[in-house]
Amino acid sequence: MLVQVAHDASKAVRTEELFARVGGDEFALVLEPNSQEELRAAGERIRLAIANAMSKVVEAQELGVSGGAAMLTPAEVQSVSTAETDLVQLADDALYAAKRTGRNQLRLSGEPEQIVAAA
Repeated sequence: MLVQVAHDASKAVRTEELFARVGGDEFALVLEPNSQEELRAAGERIRLAIANAMSKVVEAQELGVSGGAAMLTPAEVQSVSTAETDLVQLADDALYAAKRTGRNQLRLSGEPEQIVAAA
């Protein structure tokens, strides 16, 4: 399944983006969005590509993909040396918020935690 996910998701990645496996079944998409809307669109594009890839491998089960996304503006960067770690932590927190509030969705860092219907 990981091979299929990597293959299909990498086809959905734009040339200015970086897609990589972080570990286990976690992946990261690195990009420089100009807005929260652009970040959400990129995250959803990859989330849906991963879900589609998984459905090719496991046809009998309904599978979902949860994602977390975060961005830091230059004004929000506390320290250049910790910006990368801070960004990963914010995205990870958003991922776990997606899992707590309904799964099969993308959550952006800082969004209020309300339960939403799975997509």
